Amino acid sequence: MNTMELIQIIEKVKNIIVIPPDIKKILTEVDEAVLKTQIFGTPLGCFILAEGGMGKTTICKALMSKYKTSEKRIEGAIQQIIPAFYIEVPSPVTVKSLAAHMLEQFNDPTPSIGDTLQLTNRLCKCIETCETKLIILDEFHHLVDLTKTSKRLNQNVASWIKNLVNRTGITFCLVGLPEFENIIKNDTQLARRFPLSYHFKKLEYSLDQNGSLQKFLDRYQKNITEHTPITFETPLKDELLSLQIYVATGGNIAFISLLIKQTIFKALQNNYYNIKSIDFAETWETGLTSFVSLINQNPFLMNKNQLSLKIRFR
Repeated sequence: MNTMELIQIIEKVKNIIVIPPDIKKILTEVDEAVLKTQIFGTPLGCFILAEGGMGKTTICKALMSKYKTSEKRIEGAIQQIIPAFYIEVPSPVTVKSLAAHMLEQFNDPTPSIGDTLQLTNRLCKCIETCETKLIILDEFHHLVDLTKTSKRLNQNVASWIKNLVNRTGITFCLVGLPEFENIIKNDTQLARRFPLSYHFKKLEYSLDQNGSLQKFLDRYQKNITEHTPITFETPLKDELLSLQIYVATGGNIAFISLLIKQTIFKALQNNYYNIKSIDFAETWETGLTSFVSLINQNPFLMNKNQLSLKIRFR
């Protein structure tokens, strides 16, 4: 297999996104929050919370895909409509750096020029003119100042966000780690503007093959086989193989995807397309998922009884 063919196949696998049922439910609920904000005339903000590697970036991409940028003609001029945008909260964060990041989404030619009030006024005008309804702020833990002895909310930025929510009256969505939610909510005025919290957890293995893990693996495999020449000797949702994958990754979506992609990459390098269980065993030996693996032994070399004893699975 030449390098170009390998790259093309891996690129197709990389672009495959499978959204678990829990995340689909959250997408619907965020849409409802945006709609209720418009109907009630009161901004209804929300938290989307998950541990690292659990699909926060995926959910942000999925949300953004539902709010397409467009153009419309207003009084002879072309106006860009930006119903939603996504940014990562910069680190370290200041009011000016956060405002400038937002202004960049509206193609402001000088997003950092001006004082705080001027930037805020321009931003509010852009949000109104471009009919923005949803702003997604990822990595919201950057709103928290961390020291060796404390974790404190950056009050200057928090006050600015409260002011921005009040002035625009739209839905803001804070995306990040669960451990920082209470720090944000300790500011009661800010908490009041973000009353909704959506949590999604690790994928779960089920003996009846109906667990969220098996459903995810089944959909993932179908997408791979539909778009690439890759096949699997044993289906990913197989009772034993899915348990092995669960033990190897702890149900962490990012590491599940990484395990599968690396296994496919290695197989292609060795000029074959049919993935076997032993291929996953070899990938595990590289230490790729050691950070999240539930055991220290190679789960792909163990049977169901051995694995069940190791993780006390019932």
